[in-house]
Amino acid sequence: MRSLPDDNLSYPVLLETPNGSGSGFYFRTDKKIFLVTALHVLYQKENNTWSLNSDDLKLTSYDKFPNISEAIEFQVDLSKASIRKDDDKDIALIEMANISMDNSNIQWLDGIKKLTQKTANIVVVQPNTLKVFRDVLVSNDVFILGFPSSLGTSKQIEEKRPLLRKGVVAGINTKNKTIILDCPVYFGNSGGMAIEVEEDLPNVKYRVIGVVSQYIPFVEQLKSLELGYINLNFENSGYSVVVPIDTIIELTQEKPE
Repeated sequence: MRSLPDDNLSYPVLLETPNGSGSGFYFRTDKKIFLVTALHVLYQKENNTWSLNSDDLKLTSYDKFPNISEAIEFQVDLSKASIRKDDDKDIALIEMANISMDNSNIQWLDGIKKLTQKTANIVVVQPNTLKVFRDVLVSNDVFILGFPSSLGTSKQIEEKRPLLRKGVVAGINTKNKTIILDCPVYFGNSGGMAIEVEEDLPNVKYRVIGVVSQYIPFVEQLKSLELGYINLNFENSGYSVVVPIDTIIELTQEKPE
């Protein structure tokens, strides 16, 4: 049985707005740090136009020892932040910081305010840990990491601590260019990362393959024989849709090594 390296458990970022919550992760290029999430976590669509559902965003994550560390928090003013997005692929990236060439200095950008004054560092995804759509292997193990805030009652889970779920790559949707996982997701998981386990024994690699976008429902149709009414019942099928990492590479103009 494979388990994730400890620092992988620090990848998830909790996103909270006045209108709801979602998941995400930090990603760095040579020059910048981005927050990656699903578009619909930050935006709502009305009359075929996407608009921010709130200007206020709070981010919570942990350093490489997530089980014992205190939270690292940021407040983001989305009206001032620079956001890159793909309306069709359900991906949004917030520019968080510029990085000096020698990595000695991080400059937080307009609209980004660090709330916690501590030396702990955020954990970021590196370009050399990505795996593009064409290389994803069906049946490989996969983990999703995020904050399924819609689960649990009576404080069964700690809402500001991430949960992971293990499944497999169930299939590839070549028409939509999406990845199908045999892994249930719930409200709050949107924007979280999917990590594929790549085994080339004796070596094992953990590759970020995409962003959780939506669950796949099981749709049951109930028809009244007497009145002719039809009701649809939607349940979670246990399958989910992931947008491949390719879109993030395109938006950041970075390529995996």
